[in-house]
Amino acid sequence: MQIIKQSHGDKTREKILNAGVKLWPNVTLSSVGRELELTHAAISYHFPGDSLKSVVAEHAVTTGVSRVIVQLIAEKHPAVSTMPTGERHSHFRAV
Repeated sequence: MQIIKQSHGDKTREKILNAGVKLWPNVTLSSVGRELELTHAAISYHFPGDSLKSVVAEHAVTTGVSRVIVQLIAEKHPAVSTMPTGERHSHFRAV
């Protein structure tokens, strides 16, 4: 088994994404910054040019967070546009 070490930046990026999922749908630079005691600049450094909320939505889909995915489906968010119908239904049953 190969152990992959995450850099400090990778760990911070993951913490930001997980905080965003926790705070969903109230994901802003300010709300995530307060949650993690980070500045806007620190968060923006890890996601330059990206919409934080969109990146968090993608992370929620990738990690299978049904509570967020159901909301994304209702909003017809691009992050769930290719999700098969059966998988969509499984997320509704999970919440």
